Amino acid sequence: MKFNNSNYSLITTIFVDLLNQGGADITGWLDSLDDFGSSTNRGVIKVFKETDINTFVTFILTAVTTATGYRKLTVTYQYNVGTFSLNDSIVLTFAYSGPIGTQGFQGLQGAQGLQGFQGLQGAQGVQGFQGNQGNQGALDPRHFWLFN
Repeated sequence: MKFNNSNYSLITTIFVDLLNQGGADITGWLDSLDDFGSSTNRGVIKVFKETDINTFVTFILTAVTTATGYRKLTVTYQYNVGTFSLNDSIVLTFAYSGPIGTQGFQGLQGAQGLQGFQGLQGAQGVQGFQGNQGNQGALDPRHFWLFN
């Protein structure tokens, strides 16, 4: 087994030989890894140190690609604790994802919010200009007295 990057968080491909460490053919098992879940999550791969299960890295599997003598597992990094050394004996495990469920019902409309506070009273406006003086009115002849 080999990773495409030494930085765990940048790993996108795991290369796995078709024969395990004991020489057993694991082709059928590797080819079945992408038979479940969805195209974005086939399941979780956990790679851990055989002598220390607390040293591990986990990935989400998205695809298995056939190559001569090995398989390419396309993965998305999830989490790791510790690191592996060059000659460490490591174990690869896989937990299948279940099928995607149906979409749930739309939720209920939320309650109406509280009424906001009344705003402050605005400032008093500026006094307007004084208007022009009006025209003098006509004289009423009934109010004239003649004096001698």
